[in-house]
Amino acid sequence: MKRSKSKKSPTFKKALTLLYFLLLAALIAWLFLGLGERIMYSKTLIGRIIPLVLVFAGIPYCLFKLLSSLNVKQENAKMIAILSVFVLGPGFGFWSKYTSENDLEKYGVITYGTVAGSSSGKKSGIYATFTWKSETYTTFTVREKKHTYRIGESIRVRFSTRNPENNQLLVE
Repeated sequence: MKRSKSKKSPTFKKALTLLYFLLLAALIAWLFLGLGERIMYSKTLIGRIIPLVLVFAGIPYCLFKLLSSLNVKQENAKMIAILSVFVLGPGFGFWSKYTSENDLEKYGVITYGTVAGSSSGKKSGIYATFTWKSETYTTFTVREKKHTYRIGESIRVRFSTRNPENNQLLVE
């Protein structure tokens, strides 16, 4: 005996469409407005993965489900969801760079840190540590074209007093 697929009521479909819309809006708002500075400037793996998961999986999936619930052809819904990555990725990149630079412009100060390490190879560079209010912070790795800095050497660091995780090495 063959089981027939149960049809969903129009009220259920409308509620599901609304749910997908709200979830999509919430994920986009969270990506651009709500991640918070600890994640935006995170140097930990989990902190760096959250925006990637939202851009490459969470938001496109919700967009696909929303379009499917609005009776858009599966192929078209899939293509739009895939293309959304090419809008969300660069959009989030520009947004995070803008907010970082704006924060450094308003609250940035320059201090001296110490070159703590270097990396070699294709993405060679240096990173440093600095102290603010008795807490030590590590900068992101920055390419150094002239290779003039050595571990233990003093280097200038610009950081936000509002959030020292937002920082940059000032490499000459």
